[in-house]
Amino acid sequence: MDILITGNCGYVGSIMTDLFLKEGHKVIGYDILMHGKEHMIHFEDNENYEFHKGDTRDFDKIEPLIEKSDVVVHLAAIPRVDDCLDIEPEMYEINSNASIEIARLCLKHDKKIVFASTCSVYGMLEDDNEITEESEANPTTIYAKTKAEAELGIQRLCPDALICRFATAYGFSPRMRYDLFINEVTRDAYVKKKIELFDPKVWRCFINTKDMARGVLFLL
Repeated sequence: MDILITGNCGYVGSIMTDLFLKEGHKVIGYDILMHGKEHMIHFEDNENYEFHKGDTRDFDKIEPLIEKSDVVVHLAAIPRVDDCLDIEPEMYEINSNASIEIARLCLKHDKKIVFASTCSVYGMLEDDNEITEESEANPTTIYAKTKAEAELGIQRLCPDALICRFATAYGFSPRMRYDLFINEVTRDAYVKKKIELFDPKVWRCFINTKDMARGVLFLL
């Protein structure tokens, strides 16, 4: 299978790239390289890997890649940056508008799309009731709102789209992130020999990066 991964050089994308290649698929990577690609150099000799540097808003550039792929795994997004209002317009432009346009291109070329969303679209819960796919979305952060908006637009265009509302990621990655809770406290426990919890009553769900990659591969 030929799989186009947007944001393939990122924290989760680099893990997916590795797994998909090991499973015998061809990976077409597309990334703006905000954090470089030194951690991806070992893929360059793999005949089943090709890479294109680009912005997800460059639709003329990404459309031919969508056309020649079997499925698009759309990971590329601006992650939550403490809900910085300075970049709110850009977050909507990239996380929502560009994602919907990519879905439109998938519809045009009859390609399956897998969209990486977030469980944060459910917002803050006031009780311990179970959450299901039918539960009402109530996003409270800018990041979650952009993802929820993208979900609606993608579903209108592609009713068969696969939307993954991932929990907070953790675990090792070639493009490591320490702004994620488990990674942060693990680092602090090792380096500082202590961790700091701001509110012991707060809870959050988590998922390992490898499980995210395995889950998407299973869906394909």
